[in-house]
Amino acid sequence: MAEASIRNIAEVEWEEFPGHHGGALSKRLSPEARHLDHRISA
Repeated sequence: MAEASIRNIAEVEWEEFPGHHGGALSKRLSPEARHLDHRISA
């Protein structure tokens, strides 16, 4: 099982994911997760 970690959200790159409209970007909050996806979008 993976250990918990804390990181500054400013260190996470913005990404454009499939299905986003109008250039919406998201930050993947848990890139190591395999079965669960957490994102923050702007």
